[in-house]
Amino acid sequence: MSKTTIFIVSEVAALAAFIALALAYVRESRRTDRMCARIARLTDEARALTIPGEHR
Repeated sequence: MSKTTIFIVSEVAALAAFIALALAYVRESRRTDRMCARIARLTDEARALTIPGEHR
């Protein structure tokens, strides 16, 4: 293979790796957002269940 072909192949591979990492980051970010929303909802539910006037 010529140097140009090797260079192009390596650049395409690097771009593919970058896209894969970006997609993984977005997926993890969405998962984190869902977890934070769930924690907030559970916290609100727990506050609703506490007895008014009781301090811990």
